[in-house]
Amino acid sequence: MFKNLINEAVLTVQLKACGPLLIRSSEANSLDPALPDMSFVRAFHNGVKTVYLPGSSIKGVFRSRYEQVMRALGQRVCDTFDSPKNITCNKKLSGGGKVDGKERYKKCCEACKLFGCLSLGGRLSFADAYPVGEWKVGVRHGVGIDRITGASFHGALFDIETLESGVFAVECRMTNFHLYQLRTVIWILEDIHEGLVTFGMGGSRGNGQMRIENSDDVELLYRKYSDKAPSLEGEEIDVLFGKQVTKSGLPEILESLKINSKEELTNAIKMEAVI
Repeated sequence: MFKNLINEAVLTVQLKACGPLLIRSSEANSLDPALPDMSFVRAFHNGVKTVYLPGSSIKGVFRSRYEQVMRALGQRVCDTFDSPKNITCNKKLSGGGKVDGKERYKKCCEACKLFGCLSLGGRLSFADAYPVGEWKVGVRHGVGIDRITGASFHGALFDIETLESGVFAVECRMTNFHLYQLRTVIWILEDIHEGLVTFGMGGSRGNGQMRIENSDDVELLYRKYSDKAPSLEGEEIDVLFGKQVTKSGLPEILESLKINSKEELTNAIKMEAVI
């Protein structure tokens, strides 16, 4: 599915933490009692150690919501609780690498078509998101609950390090995608802004809510590699043998995609239109 380059897109947005957020680090702090039991994941960026949102964590949040949306639309999505005969996405297809990419694509579910699986490469990827400007972390205390009595469990006190404030630059890249796939990704971004989708640990207790920092700063750079100009309206720039269009601001991007209802999204899935 990637032998021919059809289109590409880069969606950039800044997400702001609107409360405690914890993407847990795999490093254990048990040897130092002064450190929290659970720490926020950190990495070096521009020579400075800082917190960040791993691209894999962001992709997992988007995939989980994408699967929910596709099921709501009546589309097939693979499930680990299905019978082995129905799970064609997470196992090696008969013939291995000899099976044509288009044939593997047809056999995969809607989620695996976009995010990839063991037998098919994904069309969507997320880069690690680093903070823009200042950020602050704090320590919150928790205690285990006895499932029988409902009271606090003796000796189960723990500390977690949460991000209290910060803005992260998120970048999403898509290659050889359909119109409905891009629209659904932006739909998920709207759900995140409305607080319907959370990140990290403790979502059931109100953690992990994020918002779009400024909808006018959302930017979509789109390229279509063909002789025909893309259907997006706006200024077009020649790029190699194709066209490039840049849309700034979430309202302008949504208007250019022209899919604003469940029926229109369902029809776009059937047509598999490419912008």
